[in-house]
Amino acid sequence: MVLKSLILFIGLMGIYPTEAYECQTYDNDRFSYTKEECRDGNLLHKLNYSKEDNRLFSKSTFSLGRISKKESYSATGHFNYKEFHYNSKTVIETSYIRNSRAVIKRKTEKLLYDQQIVANWKYENGQAIFKDSFKSNGTKVLSSRFLFEADVTYYFDINLNSKYKDVISSFKILNNKQRVIGRYDSEIELDIINVINNQNSSQLEKEKRLSIYNDTSRIPFAIIDSGFDIKHPLLAHKFFNSPEYLESAHGFRYVKDLEEISLNIKEEVILGSLKPIPLSHGTHVASIALGGLDSVGLVGFAGDVSSPKYLNLLSEKLTERNIKFANMSWGFKALGFPMTPQSETYQALKNLIFKTKKTLFVAAAGNNSFDLDNNQFDYPASYRFSNILVIGALDVSDYQWKFEGQVIPALYKKGGSNVGNRSVDIFAPGKSVNGAKLAGGTIKLSGTSMASPLVLNTLLAFETIYSKLTPLELKETILKSASYFKKDLPCLSKGVVNDKRMRYIATLMNNENINLSEAIAKARTNRLLDLPFEVQKSVQERQIIWNEIDESLKINLP
Repeated sequence: MVLKSLILFIGLMGIYPTEAYECQTYDNDRFSYTKEECRDGNLLHKLNYSKEDNRLFSKSTFSLGRISKKESYSATGHFNYKEFHYNSKTVIETSYIRNSRAVIKRKTEKLLYDQQIVANWKYENGQAIFKDSFKSNGTKVLSSRFLFEADVTYYFDINLNSKYKDVISSFKILNNKQRVIGRYDSEIELDIINVINNQNSSQLEKEKRLSIYNDTSRIPFAIIDSGFDIKHPLLAHKFFNSPEYLESAHGFRYVKDLEEISLNIKEEVILGSLKPIPLSHGTHVASIALGGLDSVGLVGFAGDVSSPKYLNLLSEKLTERNIKFANMSWGFKALGFPMTPQSETYQALKNLIFKTKKTLFVAAAGNNSFDLDNNQFDYPASYRFSNILVIGALDVSDYQWKFEGQVIPALYKKGGSNVGNRSVDIFAPGKSVNGAKLAGGTIKLSGTSMASPLVLNTLLAFETIYSKLTPLELKETILKSASYFKKDLPCLSKGVVNDKRMRYIATLMNNENINLSEAIAKARTNRLLDLPFEVQKSVQERQIIWNEIDESLKINLP
């Protein structure tokens, strides 16, 4: 009663809030239009609608001319919610988890005058798991964060000449005692011997690494990726070293803008991609592929894989060097999706695989939760050539499962492993896989990008024992040696790569006078090679799977 009387009094005083009214409607594009609502001449709401069904898909609320709230709606009724709070110099943008106006997902504080990020908090289970602070000071950017229960500070040098404006040229990492615990410089020297000699290790270890690096009989293999930290202790001595190719033995970087080759196979880091610390995708992938192997040599190809000229050049270099294996832990959605490259790129990528006949391409299936058999595409994974091996990721970090029979395709926060009974060949561990990171040390990352080099590592280990199989025979071997579980995995082989069984087959073929089929059959009878909770299929069941594998190996045979 008191509230009603108060409202009546306010109305009689002539200050009762006026109704919102439509003040403007306009088209955004051929798919949507915007309706603006005003009150007392001031913008109150912006409402965006779909032209197809007049569905409201976003609503922004304004106060004093500035956005204060924003809701985005999906066709299924889900919404994302943001709030904006202002002070004299900054705006704090708070994002909430889907369908919530209470549980915080992220806070980002930006300077009002240029939207530069001042601080960034990320939340998980209601707790802030790291905080970034960015302050501009000439060419320096300081980023401090609380990470892995330790205070770590990054000092970045920014390349102001880069067209991206925020490419990091170098950085150093300090611990909470302000001691430098890591350094990275993109203008790294290519003198690997000097790099090894300057590493922080014993003289005996340095001599061992130099011996590996100087071994020119090692088997070369390629990784086509974003770049590599050649100073990393896990990588430096593993790069291919051959007098035949002189300085370019380690590989090269293709500089798209200049259309030229650089011998510096550095990893470029963009400031906006620090989630949550500087990573090298290529370095991480390379260290997984090289794990435990000293008799193989890495040839690193870095550059923009959206460039048709670069892809055509790769075909030439892989053929010229007679490289048997190449890893591709990257991909593009079908032409027409946002951020996809030009159509010429898809043709060049297709030609790279099809024309490079003596190379087996090990490719990540992709992390979009696509069924690649069902008109959803991710390239190169969706190219069904006999010399490409497509790898899906499991929701485990290694082959030692701790839970009975629960071997499933990996799920990630923004999607999960692509699947496909015809399009994906085999699965491998892909969650929290440990590998090298920029400036030294290791980090655990997830994705089919990690599962792919794990399979490559298995192939390389096989090759060091027995090197007489063709790429096609190697693909057949890895698919027919797969481990099966209670529920078939959604891939051609129906299973997961079995590293132990592959090594055993290689040893059999090296030591005994038997053919490939006999070696696979004999290896499958050895129960000591089974993975945890492996289920044995009957000969008849296996034959059905293997017939499908044999048919797949004939598709578009290069």
